[in-house]
Amino acid sequence: MDDTPDGGDLTPPGPPPSATPEPERPTGGLSMDDWIAAQRSRPAEPRGFPQADLPHASPYAPMPPLGSPPPVREFDRASLVGFALSLTGIASIVGVVLGVLGLRRTADGTKDGRWAAILAVVIGLVATLGIVVAVAGMVWFRDNVRTTARVEAGTCVDVDDSDGVLFFPRSCTSPHHGEVVATGKFRGRAAIAIINAPAAQFCFAMADEGYRRAARTGDYSVSLVFSAEERGHPGPDDSFACYYSRRDGLSLDEPIPTGAGS
Repeated sequence: MDDTPDGGDLTPPGPPPSATPEPERPTGGLSMDDWIAAQRSRPAEPRGFPQADLPHASPYAPMPPLGSPPPVREFDRASLVGFALSLTGIASIVGVVLGVLGLRRTADGTKDGRWAAILAVVIGLVATLGIVVAVAGMVWFRDNVRTTARVEAGTCVDVDDSDGVLFFPRSCTSPHHGEVVATGKFRGRAAIAIINAPAAQFCFAMADEGYRRAARTGDYSVSLVFSAEERGHPGPDDSFACYYSRRDGLSLDEPIPTGAGS
């Protein structure tokens, strides 16, 4: 009696098929040695997954690994020196130049100190402008203002006695307050003793003969000012100035006549 179900084949199963295909057998009358040599000379086939095209290498420096401290940037020296010089006032213009240089050197972020460059430019410009204004003011004062030590006899002036005495030179043919008739310095005790006399007598004695003749007409008031009026009395080497103005308070519009026929 056949015990095999359904009359199946009792032949035992063979080994499972190999995952690797068997090499091609030699054909064409090749010997085994020739065939093996031909197989070894064939280029090796790539295994695994195909490699994707890698991007081109970056021209920039590689990023630091995560968790590492950031690189320390160098502080721009030009910016720092420019900031320091801008605070001096005298060399502020040099600070401006170095500040502009610092702005260019810190623009790409590779160097620190851009704040110093900005402050150097701003503070330096303000300080330089202040110096220019101060110098211009001193030049204007030198050319347009006279003190008792710098005014000369014969100068037609406007007088400002609100805070000390300042003379502003004017043309003698245009309206002006007065005309300086005598200047000088107090010398020794004798000169100081003269100040005890009325100002008209002191200035009359110090003026030239032409101004003395003008004073005798009675048309002019005489004023005496000196460089240390805050003391109330002159001291040795204090400068003084005497000037005539119209007795009626009107402005002069011509030089005071000093000729012999006046």
